[in-house]
Amino acid sequence: MKRIFRKEYLPFYTFAIIIVFYHLLIVESYGDALTYFSKVLDTTSLPAYLSMRYTQWTSRLIVESVLVYVARSQIAWKILDCCMWMLLVVSTSYLMPQKNVVRNRWIAVALWLLIPFWEMSSAGWIATTVNYSWPLALGAFSMTIIARAFRGQPIRWHHALCSLLALLYAANVEQMCILLLAVFGTTLLVQLRTRRASGKVTAWLSIHFAIILAELVFILTCPGNQYRTLAETQTWNPSFAQLQLGQKLQLGIVDTLYVLQSSWIVLYGLLCFLLLFLAWRQRKTQPLTLLAACIPFGSACIYSVLGFRRYGLHVFMRFITAENQAYELSFFALIQSLIVLGCLCFVLFQLYRTDKQTGCLMVGVLLLGGATRAVLGFSPTLYVSSGRTFLFLYACVVWIDAMLIQNMLCSLQQKNRRIAITAVALLVGFFVLTTTYVLLRMA
Repeated sequence: MKRIFRKEYLPFYTFAIIIVFYHLLIVESYGDALTYFSKVLDTTSLPAYLSMRYTQWTSRLIVESVLVYVARSQIAWKILDCCMWMLLVVSTSYLMPQKNVVRNRWIAVALWLLIPFWEMSSAGWIATTVNYSWPLALGAFSMTIIARAFRGQPIRWHHALCSLLALLYAANVEQMCILLLAVFGTTLLVQLRTRRASGKVTAWLSIHFAIILAELVFILTCPGNQYRTLAETQTWNPSFAQLQLGQKLQLGIVDTLYVLQSSWIVLYGLLCFLLLFLAWRQRKTQPLTLLAACIPFGSACIYSVLGFRRYGLHVFMRFITAENQAYELSFFALIQSLIVLGCLCFVLFQLYRTDKQTGCLMVGVLLLGGATRAVLGFSPTLYVSSGRTFLFLYACVVWIDAMLIQNMLCSLQQKNRRIAITAVALLVGFFVLTTTYVLLRMA
């Protein structure tokens, strides 16, 4: 019992209490799970249903084979969803550096409590979480095998097997498949080049990568995905069919940065603030880094204060929205987005210039997270899929913010460190109250 209630587990217990409290407030009163998925097995068998979905709508057969059962019981979903959120937080803390473990766990818990949790209800709580937060949690768990390998820790067969099973589910979702392909592909290349771990690790990584690659091929060749794109183009975005490849990419990049800057995304705002703060501390030796850090922070402040997203955009700025995308795409929007993105990457790399490996990793994670959302530019539902499609980007920003917070705390004196911790605690407390209020209004 003493081992269970050790103080290093207190962050996880705190998160568990909050996430269970959230779920006690949730009432599933709308969404795809109630209107469709919960009734599927009443009229057909699972194999027949999956066959129909494969040919007519989606490649997410593994996800939907779970969804049609979970949707039949809200209690079962709440229990499983709490477990998935716990798995996500524990896996995130494990993927962080293992110095100051307890503090890192508190940081992971605090940052995950800053996500806009209510966005997981956009298509109904059950359908949204099973399709988004569950693949993220299982994908994060599968990546812990990489951390174990590169730390020289043994990889037990049961851990590797669970990782493979989690990967099967996680990679069945397109955005998570992209993230996992990049992570495991890069890791495998590094392992083959440096031989940092044993041959056994190389074998496990190769199996993981092969599964991800097979799922990607399955996604790209699924006839249901192609049929769904045509149907959703007619329903949501008839002009989408006329857009060229470069224009779709521009849509994804611009809309991703547009929403991050204008929607009071706390995790992104915290990222910009941390970069500015750390750059300010190095202003005497790196004035250019400070200047670059001011651009994302200032841009986010201007967008948020002026409320561009809510009230629309000035015509002369010609930003791309659902209303004006049929016009010639604005290069101003693309240039502004690329400048902000370039500044974020530059500052991140410069802050870790003495540790280029970490700097490159930070930049890579940021770009990878952005890619998981920017790829929505190739979907006609870019403007109707809501904030749930940002979840994978949020996960990458959580990890980057955690690394920056560690950097900040290490550079502060004891008194200032306490002030910083108090400020973060107050921010998290305010956000928990805000989430509670939103969930009560939704109930």
